[in-house]
Amino acid sequence: MPEKKTQQPNPIIGVDMFTYAKLNETSDVPGGTPTYDDPNQLPGLVSIAVARNSQTATFYADNGAYVTASQTGDTTLTVGNADVPPPILSEWLGVEYEDGMLEIGQINPVTMFIAYRIKKANGAYRYVRFYKAKPGISDENANTQGNSINFQSGTTVFGIAKLISRGKSDGRIDTDDPNLRAGVTQEVIERNFFKDPLWKPADGDKFPPPEEGGGTGGEDEGIIEA
Repeated sequence: MPEKKTQQPNPIIGVDMFTYAKLNETSDVPGGTPTYDDPNQLPGLVSIAVARNSQTATFYADNGAYVTASQTGDTTLTVGNADVPPPILSEWLGVEYEDGMLEIGQINPVTMFIAYRIKKANGAYRYVRFYKAKPGISDENANTQGNSINFQSGTTVFGIAKLISRGKSDGRIDTDDPNLRAGVTQEVIERNFFKDPLWKPADGDKFPPPEEGGGTGGEDEGIIEA
């Protein structure tokens, strides 16, 4: 196995490109391949917060700390948006939306893929995805208008689970990672990361632009050989 190259740490300065796609839950079975609806983007992403709720414990013996153990707990994703329009909220929560009217009673949230892009201080990007997220219905607050403009936005909290078929809950790729395969540029990552929830750098450029080399932009074009 080749030696891994060291990556220079850089702080993050922004986040955008919130993307989601409904998971076909019957496809997530042991040994199966999960399938998703076509991804959609929701503009107006304000913030992202991931809470892992990790747990640690210490076993004491011989008059001191003898063994420590740690594990992840319930993972939640809190997403701040400028707004989640009623048609999209209806889709997420599985509630009725008809003739411009959203009505909420018993909710039946869908399970979905979520992805977004984080900007780093050096100009590089980190692409983050969660394979199996389920939204909850969030509290809403609105304040009266005063002498100054006070922009107000809401948040949605998603519960995160691991894919049954793959045992993974999330993944990330940094465009400035020196261990990326040759040819996997930021443009390649951005084209493929959001279109295919299961795409990995080893898959190559599955969705190249039509104008490059006469390609059609179709799936499985431009695969990079290992």
